[in-house]
Amino acid sequence: MPQALQRPRPGILIAGGGERRTLALVARYGDACSLRPGPDIPHKLAVLQAHCAAAGTDYDRIERTCAYAFNPDDDGPRTKELIDQLRGLAGLGIDTVIGRLDGDDPRSTIEHLARHVVPAVAGFGRAAWEVADGAETGGFGLGNK
Repeated sequence: MPQALQRPRPGILIAGGGERRTLALVARYGDACSLRPGPDIPHKLAVLQAHCAAAGTDYDRIERTCAYAFNPDDDGPRTKELIDQLRGLAGLGIDTVIGRLDGDDPRSTIEHLARHVVPAVAGFGRAAWEVADGAETGGFGLGNK
């Protein structure tokens, strides 16, 4: 296999919650995992932690991410619901939420995120916002690391 041009190598994010194979691969090779949002996140993270122990991997070095749709309004009920959901994901052990921008106008969605959601998420601890690929995706660090 060719050697990576970047030192250290580029990070590897492995998406999926398969308990026997996927999470074992995260423990052996991954720098981050991406799980589906839901009530089973704590169980999936416990399985990942067990795989890390078996592989001799430091569980805390693995970034725990989740994909999510962002569709806030201008500080209305959808914004408050999104902030509560992000708080809940942080409480379940998610470090970063990778978002898809929903809504008719991505510019207004980004403005609502910047104005109302990012300041609220900053209160969770480490907070970061990234916009990539023409404002199509973003991520929030939720402060668990």
